[in-house]
Amino acid sequence: MFSRAAPKEISKVQSAINLSEPKKKEIVKLVGSDRWRNMEIVLTKLKLPDGAMIEALTTCSGKYALPNVLESIKSILPTEEEEANVSSYEGSLEDLGKPERLFK
Repeated sequence: MFSRAAPKEISKVQSAINLSEPKKKEIVKLVGSDRWRNMEIVLTKLKLPDGAMIEALTTCSGKYALPNVLESIKSILPTEEEEANVSSYEGSLEDLGKPERLFK
């Protein structure tokens, strides 16, 4: 009367597809997770091109040297410990997260 559903079997093609999918590359985080997340949010919000943050901080002039931008940058400047952790990192820069690449 009631038929029992047959268990689903994964076909060889499906399992081969799943095995061949590249795994997402792991990001190296040298900063605490909460701080890292906050820094990532600020960097994403600012959308500054590479080098613009350093230019804004060193020259305090240009279109990125606005008070609100400088205040946001100030909030994510690395501590001495964070700077030491990133400075001692010897791996590939591509493996680092956005905040760590900024410090490097």
